[in-house]
Amino acid sequence: MDLAPGEATSRRITMNTMHRTIILAALTALAGGCLPEKRICWSPDGSRAAVATPTGLYLIDATGKALPPRLTGTPARCDWFPDGKRLAVVHTARAGKWSDAEPLFDKAGRDRIERHAKDAHERLLAYSGSLDDFKLDPHDELSPGDEGAVLLCLRDRHAEKLKEKLGDKWSDLEKLQATVWKLSVFTVEADAFKEQKALYRGLNEIHAPAVSPNGRNIAFLMNSSKREDNTISLFVVTAEGGEARQVAESVAVGYDWSPDSRSLVFIRGTTDAPPRDGSIDLGSLTTVVVCDEAGALLKEWAQRTDRVGVLFSPMLGARWLRDGRLIFSSVEVTLPATSRDMPQAWTMFVLDPRMPASVTRVLGRDFSEAVEPSLGLFETSPDEAQVLLPGPQGALSLYEFASGQTQSLVDVIDAKGKSLSLPCWRSAQEACFVGRQQGKDGKPSAPEVWLWKAGKATCISADWPKEMREGWLDK
Repeated sequence: MDLAPGEATSRRITMNTMHRTIILAALTALAGGCLPEKRICWSPDGSRAAVATPTGLYLIDATGKALPPRLTGTPARCDWFPDGKRLAVVHTARAGKWSDAEPLFDKAGRDRIERHAKDAHERLLAYSGSLDDFKLDPHDELSPGDEGAVLLCLRDRHAEKLKEKLGDKWSDLEKLQATVWKLSVFTVEADAFKEQKALYRGLNEIHAPAVSPNGRNIAFLMNSSKREDNTISLFVVTAEGGEARQVAESVAVGYDWSPDSRSLVFIRGTTDAPPRDGSIDLGSLTTVVVCDEAGALLKEWAQRTDRVGVLFSPMLGARWLRDGRLIFSSVEVTLPATSRDMPQAWTMFVLDPRMPASVTRVLGRDFSEAVEPSLGLFETSPDEAQVLLPGPQGALSLYEFASGQTQSLVDVIDAKGKSLSLPCWRSAQEACFVGRQQGKDGKPSAPEVWLWKAGKATCISADWPKEMREGWLDK
């Protein structure tokens, strides 16, 4: 869609029978809670890596050897501080009672949960239909975490006559526990991860923590939407603790800090309601200043600028290069168009804020490697000379910006395969990814973690204990 920079609007395109595989696949993945994860996170000096899995957090050395520190019994997501000694870690706890969850809300929030619980109690007692069809939140006023809190409050504070009304389903409600999502600062000791400070606790799921380059603030994504489409919002909190503040809602999952740690870049949708009936949202590549020159969070965000209009998908990404350029993924569409004209793959563009009149395509039109249609994410190398591009069925390509040359890093394709972890970099010349080998029987082997350098890939996960592989490498 040929929109000049800054012309993102709240318009919506209806595409009825037109080809829209890319956008709808991404929306389906988001609605199903399938946000992509970066499981391997290398320290700034590349000497060790945190391995964040669905069941815990682990540490490995440069060869992949598992080291003693571990945090088990929780899904984990993380990012290193610049000092290489601390991690920003997303992890979980449990709230088995409303009294456990109540302190997570301010007074207005507690009153709101109480009101919804009381309303749900009254509607349940008067309800005559199938309990499977009962809507706890008929007006879309609650986030996913709020719904869990309402159920706890309903059970613990408004249980009168509910046991008889719910019958066999009462036992499910009786055993209900809500997940408390935490963002904490951990130090990495020789034998343990040690929690130093809890920065945020809440019932809405947290994704993709990103420490600012100066280490003073942490951005993260959170599913706090009150809509059925489960859109995610971007938040920021100081590394010293305090209120987590929303930067933007309805954002794509790939965002980045500016090199000076003052601003954030992200792709956001620009409509107030989720797309329905085959409609597609327009969005924008947006930057916003969140910190002053000293690195402190501003009382009010400044200079929010919609720089480029795009077709919005929640699975797009953006990076802020050291020279100030903004590189991002998007689909390229020119209207009017028939269904045969619609894009079947995303590509990459770059905007130089010093010359904002136009954007430049990054990948050449002769780029022939397939990219994952529903995953418009990429990972630039530390020296910003190369980029890793996930492909369909677990494939992965490396593209060199200067020469336009492409290499396939994972060429064993599994028809049912998918990206089990977003690729990353250990150094400017060493990529890290999850891939499969060709087995002796001609079938893909089990996925493993690989380090790739100068055309050679080395497996580093073969000796990992079962608990490190559970839930992602071994399913």
